[in-house]
Amino acid sequence: MAVKIIYFVHGTTTDNAEHKSQLALEVITKGISWNGAIEKDWRKIKAWQPGWEYLVK
Repeated sequence: MAVKIIYFVHGTTTDNAEHKSQLALEVITKGISWNGAIEKDWRKIKAWQPGWEYLVK
C-alpha cells in the first residue's frame, strides 16, 4: 500500500523543524543521501512552490 503525502510550505522560508522534516521526506521517498537532499533543497536553489507531493511505498 502506498501513501501520498502532500507537504505545504507557508511562504518562502520555514522554521528549522519544517526544513528538516521536508529534507527527511526527500531522503526517504527519493532514496538520496542527506547531502544530496541538502544540495537540492528548494531554499538553496530558490525553487519555491506552494506544495510538494511524496509517495511512500
